[in-house]
Amino acid sequence: MLETEEGKTLKECLLKLKKYSKSFNYEERAVFKPQTDFRDKNITFDALCTTVSSSTDKLEEYTAIGFPYKRAVKLKVDTTKLDSISVEVSDGKNMYGICIDIDEYSNVATV
Repeated sequence: MLETEEGKTLKECLLKLKKYSKSFNYEERAVFKPQTDFRDKNITFDALCTTVSSSTDKLEEYTAIGFPYKRAVKLKVDTTKLDSISVEVSDGKNMYGICIDIDEYSNVATV
């Protein structure tokens, strides 16, 4: 098929380009290679929401003021009540965490 003169020059040009381009190296695709490096043993993968978490993540539940779902939140301490800590939407300057889930029935946010 590439036995003509144009085919031979095309083949030579492709061989020269293979040196400089990574897209021609089909054997070196990192997508299908198994990773054999050292990793955190406590890593978990949630297939339903396709999120990755590890042992350093900490999930906490607080009462929510407003609807802070998928937003940065800050802690709000009510001094009139004992042990009354809640979260509200952050103003961008002081952020405690990110609200990943909210229960609308009990008004509890998971941060």
